[in-house]
Amino acid sequence: MIRRFFLLFLTLLIFYPFAFSQEKTSLVLSEIMKGENYVGYSPEDLKWSEDSKTVYFTWNPDQELLRSLYKINIKGMEPVKVMAEEQKDLPTPQGDYSRDFNRKIYEKNGDIFLLNVRSGQIQPITNTLENERDPVFTADEKNIIYRKGDNLYSWTMQGGYTTQLTHFTNEKPEKEEKLSNREKWL
Repeated sequence: MIRRFFLLFLTLLIFYPFAFSQEKTSLVLSEIMKGENYVGYSPEDLKWSEDSKTVYFTWNPDQELLRSLYKINIKGMEPVKVMAEEQKDLPTPQGDYSRDFNRKIYEKNGDIFLLNVRSGQIQPITNTLENERDPVFTADEKNIIYRKGDNLYSWTMQGGYTTQLTHFTNEKPEKEEKLSNREKWL
């Protein structure tokens, strides 16, 4: 019995490498140096949509010059290229959320937008030639504070009006007062 087991084991040991051997290919340095053109392009910059139903990523399956934005719906699971018109309306991943995560304030292309996360509705807050940036909700979440230039502004969500909070300028005063030595020292 042990002798049969030993013969079976020895036979398997001898023929095992041949049973699972694959066709060998030679790897050439010039092929390896092609990088993604040789091994293929992997998706990068994965981001969830605000409603967590879609994943966005950059990809280059057709080996074009630049990567393109693609999306996969979690139900469909088929990658689809995102057209420029749709990209224009997508919110940026950066921004400030309300405490209940139902609203998001963000900057895109120098303007401020308010997103209702549940409905997907986007409300533009500013539409100017100047760049507004760094929007945040106030502690009571009734206003949105943002920067334009070197100054801070507040936008009231209920009334929809804007108030300038600071007024910093780079201008020198027109007339400098002469200070006495004592005033200079103080």
